[in-house]
Amino acid sequence: YNKRQILNNLNLKINKQDVLGFIGLNVVGKLSIFHIITCLKDPRFGKMLINGEYCTNVPIYESATKFKLGYVPQYGGFIHDLNLLENLERSKST
Repeated sequence: YNKRQILNNLNLKINKQDVLGFIGLNVVGKLSIFHIITCLKDPRFGKMLINGEYCTNVPIYESATKFKLGYVPQYGGFIHDLNLLENLERSKST
């Protein structure tokens, strides 16, 4: 962010059906890692591979179905005025 490097040379091997969580101080990159893993954010440098398949720029609805990824944010992450189906449809269009 800005000129500050948040992540550097991060390699993870996560097995099928594993649950992943990060614990750490604020502003160390935990949320950025989850956003990159779940395809919500593209890395500025490098690439994201799942099962050897390049998955940067994959929309969240596709990463959820194709790669079986899920993410539950600590606070919300959806529009409260919409029902579940409407929120999912909105995520497909963004």
